[in-house]
Amino acid sequence: MEIGDSMTFIKTYNTTLIKYPYTFSDLREENPYTRYDGRYTLPEWYAQTEDAQNTGATVVEVVIADQPEYDSTTHYLTQKTTPELIDGVWTIGWDIVERPPVTESTTAAGAVTITSAEQAVMEPSV
Repeated sequence: MEIGDSMTFIKTYNTTLIKYPYTFSDLREENPYTRYDGRYTLPEWYAQTEDAQNTGATVVEVVIADQPEYDSTTHYLTQKTTPELIDGVWTIGWDIVERPPVTESTTAAGAVTITSAEQAVMEPSV
């Protein structure tokens, strides 16, 4: 694994979330006099730090849960922002959000308009 890989990590102590996301930038900031290269993964580098040895904290990968099934005509998905510890694995899950009813209005010229707030809900970015 190279520095900068796209995996997401969390700094944790037992079952307590300390920092999410935890990145190589965080590691460098906490240990400014250490030079890091691609020999080890972020969790392996962190395990060698004085902080890890003194506190027992660890850095572990966060798993992205599979997207649940849902009806895209009535709902949309949003990814949660904070990982949860599920069966011993730090996991980012999903929320299924109900779409608000679409209301249309007709202008004097006969054009149908939809308010911008409703448009934003209709086309969420995931």
